[in-house]
Amino acid sequence: MAKVDKKYQDRLEDIKKNIKESYDYFKPNYDRYWEFKNFVFRTALTDNMRALLKALGKPDLEFNITEAKLSRLRGEFAKQEPSIEVSAQDDMPETPQLVQQIQVVQGYVKHVLYDSNKLGCEYDVYTDQLGGGFSVLKVTTDYVHSRSFNQDIKVMKVFDPTLCGFDKKAQLSHKGDGDFCFEYFPKTKEAFKKERPDVDINNVSFARKAGEFSWSYRTDKNDILLECYYYEKRKDKVEIVELADGQVMTKKEYKQEVQSKQSMLFEQIPDIIDSRMSDMTTICRYHLIEDQVIGYIETDFKYLPLVFVDGNSVLLRDGTDGPVQQMTRPYIYQAKGAQMLTNFAGQSLASELEDSIQSKWIFPEGGLPTQPEYLAAIKNNQLPSVVIYKDKDVNGNPVNPPAPVVRAPIPPEIPNTFMAGEQKVETILGNFDQALGGNNKDLSGKAIIESITLSNSAAMPYIVRFLQSWDWCAQIIVDLIPKYLVKKRSIPTLNKDGKRESTPINMPNGVSMQYAENSFRVKVEPGVNFAIQKSRSLAEIIDLAHSMPVLGEFFSTDGLPILLQNVECAGADEMRMMAKQFQQKKQQQMAQQQAMAMQQMQNNPQVQRNQIEAKKVEHQIQQDTVKNQLDAGQQSIDEIKAENDRLKLLLEAQESQREAVVRLEQQQTEKMAKNVDMAIAVVHEASRHHGEMRKHDREDVRLHHDIIQANKPKPKEENNVRN
Repeated sequence: MAKVDKKYQDRLEDIKKNIKESYDYFKPNYDRYWEFKNFVFRTALTDNMRALLKALGKPDLEFNITEAKLSRLRGEFAKQEPSIEVSAQDDMPETPQLVQQIQVVQGYVKHVLYDSNKLGCEYDVYTDQLGGGFSVLKVTTDYVHSRSFNQDIKVMKVFDPTLCGFDKKAQLSHKGDGDFCFEYFPKTKEAFKKERPDVDINNVSFARKAGEFSWSYRTDKNDILLECYYYEKRKDKVEIVELADGQVMTKKEYKQEVQSKQSMLFEQIPDIIDSRMSDMTTICRYHLIEDQVIGYIETDFKYLPLVFVDGNSVLLRDGTDGPVQQMTRPYIYQAKGAQMLTNFAGQSLASELEDSIQSKWIFPEGGLPTQPEYLAAIKNNQLPSVVIYKDKDVNGNPVNPPAPVVRAPIPPEIPNTFMAGEQKVETILGNFDQALGGNNKDLSGKAIIESITLSNSAAMPYIVRFLQSWDWCAQIIVDLIPKYLVKKRSIPTLNKDGKRESTPINMPNGVSMQYAENSFRVKVEPGVNFAIQKSRSLAEIIDLAHSMPVLGEFFSTDGLPILLQNVECAGADEMRMMAKQFQQKKQQQMAQQQAMAMQQMQNNPQVQRNQIEAKKVEHQIQQDTVKNQLDAGQQSIDEIKAENDRLKLLLEAQESQREAVVRLEQQQTEKMAKNVDMAIAVVHEASRHHGEMRKHDREDVRLHHDIIQANKPKPKEENNVRN
C-alpha cells in the first residue's frame, strides 16, 4: 500500500480534535438512543430498580404498552411508497433530450431507493427514529457484481448510528451543510492485523477503559481499537464560464472541449460570454486510527456521503448564556413516566395478590401449640390447614380461642392507576386507535378511521424528517449519476407503474447520462397509500357510488382500477391484474354481442325491409335537407342581390350629389375668377387714370413755377452799387 503523504499525516491531530468535539456535543443523544431502545424493546427495569423491588418485596414484573404503539406506526410506514419527482432547473431550456434524461434519471433514482428497501432500509431507519430518536443513512458506490467493471449507486442504513458523527455547526436536518462527518468501527486487535497487516499498531495503547470516547481500550477479553473514516469538504476557487449556447462549465473543461473539437472542421465552438470565480466542493476521505492516517483519497462526491435522519429533535439552551444543544427525542420520550407508573401500579397489584392468604388469625400466647408441625402450619398460612390451639394456659386457666383477622381490601387507587396507564400513554402520544377499538359499538367506522388518521398525524414529524433525509439522498444520487454511469450499458429503472425496465444509456439508441452539475432537482413527498388512508378513500368512493348512480356505473366500469387501488386484502395485486383482464374480456364480449346483433338484424327480412324503409326515409330527409339548404342559399343570394342593388342606387345617388356639388363649386370658382379679373381691370384703369392726373399736375406746377420766375424783379448789379 502506498504511503500517505506527510501533509495529510499532519492533519491527524486536527481531525481527532473535530471528532472528539463532535462526539462530546452529541454524547447525551447517543446515551438516550440506547436508553430508549432498551426501554422499549428489551426492558424498562434497570438493575437498580430490580434491586429496589427485591428490597420492597415486590415482583419485578413489567407491562410494556409502548412497543405496540411503535409497532403499529412501523407497520403503517412499511406500506408507504414515497413519491419521487425529478425536474430540470428553471434556467435550463426544455429539449427532447432533456425530457428523456429526466425520465431516465427519475426511474433510476426510484430503482436505487427501491433496491435499498428490499433489505428493509426505510423500515429500519424509521424504527431507529421512533425508538432511538435518530438514524444515519449512507450513499455509496459499488460494482454491480464481482466480475463487472460497471458501478451502481446504493443507499443503506449504517449499522450503528451512534458510531457516526457530524459537524456540530450544521443547521439543516440532514446535516449536509456541515464541513465534515465521520464513521468509526470498533475492531479487535487481531481482526485489524488480519485485515491490514501493512499498518504498524505497536504504538497504539490499549490501557484505557471503555465508556468514554477513546481510540483504543481493553475489555475483559479483547483489545479494541477504532478505525475511522473521516469525510471533509475541500473548497477550491475555480473559474467558470458561460457559453453563447447557455452551457456553463469550468474554464478547464472549456479548454478540453476546444481541444477535442479542433479536429472537427464543421464543429462550431460556442464563444465565452461571461465568467466568474466560484467555489467547487470536493469530499476528501481520511482513513485513520489512533496514531496515524492510513489512507487518503479525493472522492467524486460533491456532498457528504453520510446523511443524518432526525426524529423530532429540538434546540435547547441551558440558561440565558449557555450553549445551544440539539436534543434528539424518541417517540415515547414523554410517555416514559406513564410507562413506569403503569409498571409500578402493576407490581403493587401483583404484590397485593401475592400476599393474599386463605386466612389470618390472632392467637393468645397461652393458646399456641408447642408441636413444631402445628407451629409450621400456623406460620405458613397460605396453605389451608386445621388450626390446633390450647384452650388452657400453663396454669390451667381457660384462654380465648384464636380469632380470624379480616383482611383489608386492595386500595382502589392501585388497580385504577394500572387500568388507566394505557389510556394515559395513548393521550401523551396522541395515539387513540386502540381505545376507540374497544368502544367500536358506540362509534361509527368513519369516526374510528378519522381518529386513527389523527394518530398517524401525531407521528408525522418523524415522517417529515425521514422524507427530508430521503430527498437529500436522492439529490446525492442525481449528482453521482454522470460520474459513475459513464459507459455504454443498460441500467435498471422503474416506470410510473412501478415496473422494472432496462434502459440503454450512453449509446446511439440510448439516453446520454452526461449532464452538468446542478442540472436537476429532486422532490420526495409522502405517498398516499397508508392503509388507513386507503380505507378512508375506499369508504368515500362507496358513499359516492351510492349517492350518485352515475358514479356507481363509472366505478364499476372505467373507474374500477381506481377503486381497486384503495383495496387492501390478500391477493389485492392479483385482483387488480385480473380486473384489467376482466375489463378487456368484457369489452370484447360487448363488441361480439354488438356484431352478432347486427348480423341477426341483417338476416331478418322484416328488419331488412325496415332498414330499406329507414334508408328511404333517411334519403328523403337528406334530399329535403339539401333542398332546404338550396332554398335557403337562394334566398340568401336574393337578399344579397337586393342589398347590392340598394347599395348601387345609394352609390349612384351619392355620385350624382357629388357631381352637382362639383359643378356648383366650378360655377362659383368661375364667378370668383371673373370678379377677380374685373377687379384687376378696375385697379389697372384707376392706376392709369391716376398716373395721367399726376402727369398733368406736374406740368401745371412746372408752368406755375415758370410764371413766378418770369414775373420776379431782377436784382441790381453789384458793380453799380459799388460805384
